[in-house]
Amino acid sequence: MGPVYKLSLPETLQGGRYKLSRDLTENTERDRPRGTDFADQLQAKAGLYTASGPAAEGAEGGGDEFIFQGLSSTEPDPTFPRYGMLDGMTDDPGVRVAVARRLFTLEGGKLACEVHRNSAQGDGQRTFPMCSWIDPHTQGIVMDSSPATQGMDPAEVDLKAFARKTAKVRDEVRVPAG
Repeated sequence: MGPVYKLSLPETLQGGRYKLSRDLTENTERDRPRGTDFADQLQAKAGLYTASGPAAEGAEGGGDEFIFQGLSSTEPDPTFPRYGMLDGMTDDPGVRVAVARRLFTLEGGKLACEVHRNSAQGDGQRTFPMCSWIDPHTQGIVMDSSPATQGMDPAEVDLKAFARKTAKVRDEVRVPAG
């Protein structure tokens, strides 16, 4: 079946390029699935990461940032393989898929990526590229929340580049269990 992983929330990612600016685990833990033996033992991790140093200074439109959110389990996911965390993201009537799901196979596994567009109250449309992964013990999602990206035309988003960024994040937050 392969290695067993759990999720972590490192203080920095990608050699210090991104710094954890806010731990969002409590929100994700509160909203995680419940009601089955499998769901009840899930552990959540989530955080907002912002570029630091020269990466932040050179970012157009207010900085490079993303949200990582994930769940891990000691037991194998009975619904594996599916693309989990993207499913249901558009249940909110103010959110729509602007660029349909694409699958990327990169070192470390497959990623499912989409671009969503949402209506912020009185603030127009915002663009949010996101990619997710799932393995038997972890599932996670990375969403680009950079101000510059939010103002982009969804068709201009380079999903393959964002998939590569997500794969790097996945490889750092996913650590061997036990």
